[in-house]
Amino acid sequence: MLALQFPSRLQVSCVLLHTGKFAGLKEIALGVVTSWKKSIRFVDLVLKAAPLVETLTARGNIRPLKNLKIRWTKNFAATRLRTIRIRGFSGESELLQLLFFLLRSSPVLKTLLIDTGRVRGKNRAFLDFKRPEDAVRCNFAREVAQTHLAPNVPSTV
Repeated sequence: MLALQFPSRLQVSCVLLHTGKFAGLKEIALGVVTSWKKSIRFVDLVLKAAPLVETLTARGNIRPLKNLKIRWTKNFAATRLRTIRIRGFSGESELLQLLFFLLRSSPVLKTLLIDTGRVRGKNRAFLDFKRPEDAVRCNFAREVAQTHLAPNVPSTV
């Protein structure tokens, strides 16, 4: 498993573009601490460099953004990606765009898990419904997923 965490804007290295670099990788966990807006596009480049990946987990907890213009790789297919997990989903536009892209380009996808719980620290999720902003954020995230994402999920997932 490869775990990547990016504390600041990501500059995609040419190393990721070499097809053999992550040839045996089966699982990727991604965590972006700052806004996904500047770095969301790197996900398709990582998947392209790791053609055997079956599970992708992304962690985010960023406020929603609007008017994204993300240029995804054309003619890309994640032919072995079977599971996608999104943790700390708050209805972020960039994560929705990533999910739309992955749903279109992952023909064997079987499982899509979206967790609205707040993510804090390394691999520790927590959700405190006593804090009103958490309940509101989770409700907003669920509504976004049901309204925008659910109609685009294939029946096989």
